[in-house]
Amino acid sequence: MDGVFVYIDGYNFYRGISHPGWLKYGWCNFVQLAKCLSEKAFGRSFQVEEVKYYTAPVRLGQANRTSERARQEMWLEAIRLETPTVRVIPGRFQKIGDNPRREKETDVNIAVDMQWDIAKFGRAILVSADSDFIPAIRAVRRASKPIVVFLPPNQDGYKAPEDCQVRIDRITQDDLAECRLRDTIPRGGMPPITWLAYLNLRRTAGLPTT
Repeated sequence: MDGVFVYIDGYNFYRGISHPGWLKYGWCNFVQLAKCLSEKAFGRSFQVEEVKYYTAPVRLGQANRTSERARQEMWLEAIRLETPTVRVIPGRFQKIGDNPRREKETDVNIAVDMQWDIAKFGRAILVSADSDFIPAIRAVRRASKPIVVFLPPNQDGYKAPEDCQVRIDRITQDDLAECRLRDTIPRGGMPPITWLAYLNLRRTAGLPTT
């Protein structure tokens, strides 16, 4: 049981790559990124066995900006087509009236999966800057399993508490530059998914495209 399981907090990752100069690196092949981070964390001797990506689908009436739902659907389809071994695990957004929506279930899903998977993996990687995962990290450490936390770009870090020493590293631009999805992703008899089309959707929403 030396395999590596990788848990990716999708919303946290997205916030990190939405900063100026980082967007193109967010068009990410998470299988390749998982291998890259595993090598940085544990060397080349351990194989990545599972990559889980957690996100909250934007439902009808929940979008904060024009085309947000279309952009997310395009992005998730790109992941499924290019990296079918990545398990996309949905949470949900809650929005009541004019109140800001709140992401629900994602953090719980990650924490629960990490604890359920302890018997399956040899070591783990968590991609998130959310310190709420400290209890789940403690559970992994109590099981004597190595775990490394990688902070997404432009996200505030945190120090591990004294009773839960864990290595905390950062995902760099170089890491992401080597792990992009293709700019054009075929879809059989349908028009391909393209990076340019994704940028055009951002442009219509008035969002930065660089």
